[in-house]
Amino acid sequence: MNANNRFKSLNNQFNFEKLNTDKISYIIYITGALPFHFNSAKTFMRELALIFTEFPEKNIIVSYINEPFMFTNINHLEQDTMYNAYSWFDFFHEFCEMFDIDTEKIIFYSGNVYSKENYENWCKEKNIKNRISLMRTDATYWPRRIIRQGMRYLENVEKNKKFCMIIGKPHLQKNYIVKWYIDNILNTDKEKEINASFLYGSTNLDYYELENKYKNRIDLLPGMIEDTNIKYFTLDKKTYLPQNYHTDKMSRFVCESLLNLVVEFHEFELFSSYKKYLIFKNQNTWWSENVLSEKIYNAIICKNPFIIIGMPGTYKILKKLGYKTFDKILFDESFDEEKDFLKRHNIVINQLNSLLDTPFERLKKKILSKEIQDITTFNYNNFMQKIKERENHFEYTT
Repeated sequence: MNANNRFKSLNNQFNFEKLNTDKISYIIYITGALPFHFNSAKTFMRELALIFTEFPEKNIIVSYINEPFMFTNINHLEQDTMYNAYSWFDFFHEFCEMFDIDTEKIIFYSGNVYSKENYENWCKEKNIKNRISLMRTDATYWPRRIIRQGMRYLENVEKNKKFCMIIGKPHLQKNYIVKWYIDNILNTDKEKEINASFLYGSTNLDYYELENKYKNRIDLLPGMIEDTNIKYFTLDKKTYLPQNYHTDKMSRFVCESLLNLVVEFHEFELFSSYKKYLIFKNQNTWWSENVLSEKIYNAIICKNPFIIIGMPGTYKILKKLGYKTFDKILFDESFDEEKDFLKRHNIVINQLNSLLDTPFERLKKKILSKEIQDITTFNYNNFMQKIKERENHFEYTT
C-alpha cells in the first residue's frame, strides 16, 4: 500500500489533512482514544512508520484533543488497569526507537495547558535527552471550533434568566452540581430563573459514585437543548450529545442569560472516584492537566460574565491569554488558588446561591452596567482577535 492509499485508509479512523509545506507531510487529528480506532497502539505505530518510509524527509504532526490529553488510552481509569497508563510520550519515544526515526520529526499538538511542563518532567524522570517537538493548541482549538459550528452573539435577545449552565457527560465533578441542583433548585421557583441543560440519563451513572437518592431523580433534570443521532451512553434521549450543537438554540440559551456558570474540565473527571484519581496521580507525578474548553468560550462569544468551577489556576490561565474577569465586581475569585476541589466548589456555589437570592431586576441592572459591559466587550474583541491571529497556526509550525 502506497502512502496515499495508507493515508485514505487511516482517514477512516482519524481526521487527516495533508499539508503542502517543505517539512510537514501529514497532520493527524485524533478525536478519540487509540483503542477506539486500533487494536493497539502498536498498530498505529506501524502505520506511521510506513508513511515515514515513503517520506523520510518529512515531519508528522499528531494533534490529540481527547481527554485525558497526555494518554493514548483511557484504560488506566479502570480499577484493574489504572497502573498501566500509556502516555503519548511513551508512545512517541518507543515509536522512534523501534523504527529508528529521529525524534525531531515528531510534532505533538496537545490541548493540555501544561503539556510542555508535563513533557519536561517526564523526560527528566526517564532521563530522556532527544526530544520531540511539542505545541499547545488550547488557546485556538475550541475558539475556532465554536465559530465554525455557528456559536455567536445575538444582539437583540432579551435577558430573562439569571444564569445558564450546560452540564455535559456525567463526570465526577459534575455530580456535585447535580446534587446541588436537585437539593436546592429542582421543582422550586428558582428553577424558572435558570437556563439549565444536563447530558445525564438514569442508566449511565453506574460508573460514578452518585447516591441512589440522586440517581432516582436524574430523569427530572432538564435534558439537552437539542436532540441528535450521536449516541454516547444510552438510548435515553437526554444522553444524546449534539456533535454540532452550536446553533441558534445554543446561542439563544446563553444570550438570554445574564451570566454563565462554567463547569470546566478537571483532571480527575474520568475517574470513578476521587480516591482512585489520587492513587493514579501519585503513580504519575509528572502529570497535570487543564484546558479552557468551549464552555468558557461560549460565555465570552455571547458577551456574558462568568464564574468558573475548574482546576486551580484556571482564572490565571485565562488572564495570561489576555482576558479580563469579574473579581471584586461580581465575584470573589480568590477561590482560584484553592487546591481542594470541594472547598473550591462550595465557595462558587455559595456565590451562586447569593445571586439566586438577588432580585432579577437588580442583578440585571448590575450586569448591564457600563463597568461589566466594557469587560464583556473587551473579552469578545480579544476572542475575535485571537481567532484572526491564529487562522494558519498549523502552517507556521516547523
